[in-house]
Amino acid sequence: GIKLAENMAEIRSAYQTTLPVLLLDIYNDKTLKPDITSNITATVEPENVTVDGSFDVYGYIKELDGTPVSTGNINITIINPDGSIKTSTNVSTNGNGYFTQSYTATLADYPAGEYLVNISYYDDDHNLTTVQKTLNISKVSTKINATIVNSTAGNITVRVKVTDTRGNPVTEGKVNITNSNGEV
Repeated sequence: GIKLAENMAEIRSAYQTTLPVLLLDIYNDKTLKPDITSNITATVEPENVTVDGSFDVYGYIKELDGTPVSTGNINITIINPDGSIKTSTNVSTNGNGYFTQSYTATLADYPAGEYLVNISYYDDDHNLTTVQKTLNISKVSTKINATIVNSTAGNITVRVKVTDTRGNPVTEGKVNITNSNGEV
């Protein structure tokens, strides 16, 4: 015979994988649904972005039969190249199960590297569903303008201006000046 557990969660856990039936919670006078599996379709766009560029994470959450999960909260977690969590955001779905979140890959927050983007969904009626995407953030290309200010032998002065491809000054970094033999 079946022995009643003190906790309905124990009964639900014990039987949800073996009996595809609804369980009755006799203590709370309500019917428990077996967990429903959902499907996440997600996109990170663009997948390759430069520092200070923008990217979006968007997609749909639907039950396996195609029914949209219209009242869900999607969790988007961005994981640093070193494995630590950069950010974790909860985003609501609309009536069609659609979600979207925009980000800006600032240098202070997103230095160049490969990031993982985990998109997950879970609630009382749905099993945990997770999708993982990759986001590549690359350094900004630079342009160098060098002007010889003084060309006196033994006292050459060179003025160097470094900008990114958008014309913004690059204020950090190293500039090496070498002669035609590659000597500094």
